[in-house]
Amino acid sequence: FVDIATTVGSHRPLVEMAAENRVPVICQKPFAPTLADAKAMVKACTDAGVPLMVHENFRWQSPIQAVRAVLDSGEIGTPFFGRISFRSGYDVFSGQPYLATGKRFIIEDLGIHILDIA
Repeated sequence: FVDIATTVGSHRPLVEMAAENRVPVICQKPFAPTLADAKAMVKACTDAGVPLMVHENFRWQSPIQAVRAVLDSGEIGTPFFGRISFRSGYDVFSGQPYLATGKRFIIEDLGIHILDIA
């Protein structure tokens, strides 16, 4: 497989190239700059018969796994409301300064993790 860990504008051509070569793809987020690009990437991989995955690493972190275990056990019943808050001790933009130019940083880079683990 190939892990596409580049800026979002390059994801579509790289995913399509991998699909043309029948290489399974894991793509970092944000997945695509537009819905049309996302659909084209999915279509390319579907047509080629190769897996396409979006990299979501928060679900494997031990605190998230611990919460999942409690929820799955039924110990606290069925949740009907949840609230998640992010705190960070480091400068998110220092290693990836291009993220600071995004119009939807909170949704594209952080919020997507909340949706994934919900």
